[in-house]
Parts: sequence; C-alpha cells; structure tokens
Amino acid sequence: MGVVVAPIVEGQLEVWKEWCTELMGPRAEEMKDFNRRYGLTQGPGAGDLMPKIAASDNEFDRGFTSNILKVHGMDASQPPPGPMPELYFDTGS
Repeated sequence: MGVVVAPIVEGQLEVWKEWCTELMGPRAEEMKDFNRRYGLTQGPGAGDLMPKIAASDNEFDRGFTSNILKVHGMDASQPPPGPMPELYFDTGS
C-alpha cells in the first residue's frame, strides 16, 4: 500500500482539520463515492488520480481539488516536481 505525504501550507492547519472532519462526517458518503469512482478503495487508481480529478466536472471533485491547492499547495492540474517515488522495500504486509 502506498503512502501519500503532503505538507500543510502555513496557516492552513485548522482549515485542514475542518476539511477532514467534513470528509469523515457530513460528507463521508461523498468521500466513499469519490474513492469508488477513482478505484481508491483497492489502491490501483492512486497513480493517475490527480489528472483525473483536475479534469472532472463533479462538484465534489472540484471542491476536493480546490482544498488540495489551498491546504497542501498542490495544483492537481500540474504534475508534481521531480520523479515519482519508487518502492524499494516491501514487507509484504
């Protein structure tokens, strides 16, 4: 299973906490639908998630990409800088 590490933009910690609370509470069903639509429940969709959500017209997806930019400073419509990370050690669990 992959791990995503994303910095939180200075001054946005409380915004991030509120967003997480929404995604686990009142918007939990929308988040589950998001995961299903992009194949994230089993992991294989993660590699091409950002370009897909950047091109989406879905209201939830638009808000999601907006929050990623505001909270993490990551523009979903642009590739990340540098090469993609590679898995070198796998415990098999």
